Amino acid sequence: MDIDTRHWRALRAVIEHGSFNRAAEALGVTQPAISKSIALIERVAKAQVLERGHRGAVPTPAGVILGRTAMAMTNLARQARDELSSLGEEALGPLIVGATPSAMPGLMPAVFGHLCTRGGPLRIGLREGLDSELQPALEKGEIGLLVGPVTDIGGTDGGRPSPNIVEGVLLTERMYVGMARGNPLAQAPTLRIQDLLDQPWVLPTGGSRFHQLIEALFLSRGLPWPADVIRTNSLYLQKHIALASNRLFLLTDVELIGHEPQFAWVPLADSPVRKFGWKRLKAIVPSPMAKAFIDVMTDLIAAHR
Repeated sequence: MDIDTRHWRALRAVIEHGSFNRAAEALGVTQPAISKSIALIERVAKAQVLERGHRGAVPTPAGVILGRTAMAMTNLARQARDELSSLGEEALGPLIVGATPSAMPGLMPAVFGHLCTRGGPLRIGLREGLDSELQPALEKGEIGLLVGPVTDIGGTDGGRPSPNIVEGVLLTERMYVGMARGNPLAQAPTLRIQDLLDQPWVLPTGGSRFHQLIEALFLSRGLPWPADVIRTNSLYLQKHIALASNRLFLLTDVELIGHEPQFAWVPLADSPVRKFGWKRLKAIVPSPMAKAFIDVMTDLIAAHR
C-alpha cells in the first residue's frame, strides 16, 4: 500500500490516543491534517478504518489490521534512524531483543558477554515477556528478534508458524525435574511425573507456553495437577522458592546453558519436547546486529551440547 509514513503515524496516534484532537496534539499538527491522513488511508484501503462516536475514535476490524501495519511502519522507520545514527558512532546495534523467561538465567547473559568481547559500544535492548506478549510486539516492530519457543506451540493457528514470521530452531528441549542438591530424589537416574504428585511443587501460572507444555504433560497421562503447589511465572522465583522450601520445579535445556546452576536436575522420563529458537519478521532484512546475535546463540548452544 503506497501510503506515506506520516499518514501511518496519524493512524497510529489516533488509535493510541482515542481521538483525532489528542492525536493532533501528540504529533504537533492540526486536526484537519489528521482527518486528511485517515481519509487517504481509507481511500487506498477501500474500507473504513475508524468509527467516531461520543467516546472518541475506535478502530474497525479493518482498522485493527492496518493499525498493526501503522505500528510496524513507524517502529521500523525509528529503527532505521537509530541504525543510521549508530554508523557514525561505530556502535554494535541497534537491536531490541524480546526473550521468554527460560532464556534469561543463562543464555542471554552469555550472549551479551560474548558480544562485549567484540569491542565497540553496544546499542541493544532486552525485553523479557511471555510468548503471548512478545509475539504481538514482534509483529508491530517493537522488537527486532524474539528468542523463545518456536513452531511446535510457538506459532499461530494450532501451532503453525505465522506466515509473516521466519523462525529458526536452535535446539530441541526436553524437560527436567529441578530440586535442591540435598534432595534424595537428586540421586535418581530419571523420574516419572506420576510418581511425584505427592511432592510439594513450584509451577508456572497460565499465560506462558511453558505452562501449556506442563499442563499437556499432566493431561496426556490423565494425572491431576499437584495439590501442594506454589504458582509463579518468574523462573527466578520458581528456583529460589524451590531451593528455600525443598520443593520441586520443572525446567528445560535452555535454562542450563551459559551458567552453572545451584540446583540439581534429573531427566524426566517420557518427557515432552519443544523446539527453542528465534523469530523475526519475514518482510524485514535482518540487521548485522540481529545476524550476529543469532550466530552467537547458535555457537553457544552448539558448545553446550
